[in-house]
Amino acid sequence: MAYTHEQLGELLLGCGLSGKEAAVYLVACQLGSGSAQEISQRSGVNRTTTYVCLETLEKQGFVSVVTEGKKTMFIPEHPSTLVAKCEELHRTRERQLRELSEALPELAALYNVAGKKPKVLFLDGRDGLLAAHQEFENLRGPYVQITNVDDARRVFEGLTYMRGSHQEKMHTHETTGRALLVTEQSFEHLKLAAIPVDVKLIHYEHMPIHGAA
Repeated sequence: MAYTHEQLGELLLGCGLSGKEAAVYLVACQLGSGSAQEISQRSGVNRTTTYVCLETLEKQGFVSVVTEGKKTMFIPEHPSTLVAKCEELHRTRERQLRELSEALPELAALYNVAGKKPKVLFLDGRDGLLAAHQEFENLRGPYVQITNVDDARRVFEGLTYMRGSHQEKMHTHETTGRALLVTEQSFEHLKLAAIPVDVKLIHYEHMPIHGAA
């Protein structure tokens, strides 16, 4: 199979090289031996970055540095060194995966320790709002809520008995929380539910959201 220059570069990424390091190495292979300036011009990587890439490649054993007169030249090592590097990375990843799998029961035990974890739900329409109310009613700790109260009122239009039932349950359970309520109405004319919640009102023009969170 014949590989394009771009495909070869992508293969080198799997050996732990960055995109620019791969470009620099490929040009070094084409030149056989070249200065940083030559490699920079051919690879399209700026000169400063080319020096950094060549230094990294040298540390990894992918290029060698020789001095010819007053010039510093960079010579690529045989591509078989890349294969050896990939094999080493593969063995390391297999070992890490094996160790992680062995540690999974302990990690799971840490995950399941007592304590409440945040829950995020995405609910839609009247059924979604009813489900959200049920979630709040089942809470036994403080919560934070952001709601467009105009949307909620429209959803519950004609169902005031449901709102009353919800408020009664919130009172019974003494569920406390904080609520940021968004509305297009005048604050003076807004009727709020009598539940144990610390409420802050904000006008829709300052927070143009719909629904609840």
